[in-house]
Amino acid sequence: MLVCCLQMDSQRSLRFVRALLYSVLLSSAIANAQPGDRISRFDSKITVAKDRTLYVDEEVEITNDNGFLDRGFHRQLPVKAAGPQRTRAGSFQDIRASVDGSDALVRTTRKDEFWDVEISMAPAGWSRGKHLIELSYTAKHQFLVYDDFEDLNQNTSGQWPIPIDRASVELNFPSGIPSGASISADTASGTGSLFDCVRTNLPLGVRFDTSHSLEPNNRLFISARFYPRGYFVSNFDEDGVRAVLENHPRLYPWIAFFFGLIIFTSSAFLVSLPILRAFGGGWATPSGHRVALVVASLATALSGVTAILFHQPYTAMPGFWLGAIFSIMLSGNPHGGEPFSLVTVALASNFALYYLIARGLRITWPRRQDH
Repeated sequence: MLVCCLQMDSQRSLRFVRALLYSVLLSSAIANAQPGDRISRFDSKITVAKDRTLYVDEEVEITNDNGFLDRGFHRQLPVKAAGPQRTRAGSFQDIRASVDGSDALVRTTRKDEFWDVEISMAPAGWSRGKHLIELSYTAKHQFLVYDDFEDLNQNTSGQWPIPIDRASVELNFPSGIPSGASISADTASGTGSLFDCVRTNLPLGVRFDTSHSLEPNNRLFISARFYPRGYFVSNFDEDGVRAVLENHPRLYPWIAFFFGLIIFTSSAFLVSLPILRAFGGGWATPSGHRVALVVASLATALSGVTAILFHQPYTAMPGFWLGAIFSIMLSGNPHGGEPFSLVTVALASNFALYYLIARGLRITWPRRQDH
């Protein structure tokens, strides 16, 4: 009898513990399911000007139930570094904001690789509930400019420690989407990308909407490639000579060639007479032919070395072009295929060019160069 009573008490205790555990778990689940701080929607509208300037308008509807905004609203804008394909580091200008239809205070601070844009509602501060934040700014030097195409890769939503229920990005062009443009959007964290956004074509651009909510620290990213180049025009007032070269990419090879021509020929002439005297014998007496041979040899060597060092064939023109044409003719391949013939014809052509230039200069200034 005693054993039966003990067994019944043990079973009741076990059921009580289980019930208590279930109630705790249920309470925790209910608490987690309650709506907290979150971004209800994040909408970004970007107008891309012909000079690659981005005019950005963002609307952020945020729920501040648990005090996420107590420390202020901080929008972090990544700063893109300058490099071979970007003349200057990315910058942001004309930053303005409003909260619930009223102008807000904006303070910007550079922090490592991004600009921190703090929006505050002085003196009242942030209240609980929903707020609509409207932010506008101008972004410059966001593109990567290559020889044949241009890339725009933009983290449009930023990464937040709270979830985003819905996000969208709209990309507009004053004259419509450039011909040959390839534009896509994805949602991702630091581990992978999902190309699951809903695309809508617009009269002057394209819009992407997320198909699911974004977890904390996930973002909406847009990628655009513009091929071939020609739609965008660089701003001379901002980028100077670099803008001219970007707007006229075919001008750069000729500038490199003519500058190389002047530098190589001048350098070769400066050392041609000492070299001839060092040879002695009949070479010590300079003549137009001998000077031209030395100048052509040195200038051809300099043009070839610089072409190899800088990985650009422009200083080795026009011999490089003639060599490429001859190589294509021999191989029957439009991409070439006869490196020996290319190099041989290129060197011979450049040697002949510099020889003719040297002979012409000797005829023009015969006495001045002999001293």
